[in-house]
Amino acid sequence: MEPEQVHDAVEDLFDIESEVDTAAAEIKDETSTVGSALTGSNFAVGEALTSAGTWWHGMRAGGFGRRLGNMGEYLATCAETAVEIDEYNADDFRRHADLVRYADRPNAQVEAYPSNPRGGL
Repeated sequence: MEPEQVHDAVEDLFDIESEVDTAAAEIKDETSTVGSALTGSNFAVGEALTSAGTWWHGMRAGGFGRRLGNMGEYLATCAETAVEIDEYNADDFRRHADLVRYADRPNAQVEAYPSNPRGGL
């Protein structure tokens, strides 16, 4: 994959990260408004609703958004520091993605690499 394609994907991830945060903030604000009204009317569920909206924004949706952002940052770094696989470094790539660690790798072609006496990489 060309670095520019990776950067395009990173932009998409950052856009989704922003959309998730915006949507979660709206949910938090709306539940807070309803929660405050219910609390003011002496309904016990009001505080719980406000707390749930705050938790959802910060932890659930926020955690998902942060993962998207982290993945984007990682991929952007990979795009800038990428090393192409060639005959000189192919063994390094195979060693880092060995079949012992990634035993369920669904790539039959990996078994065909002759450089590993274990039959894998």
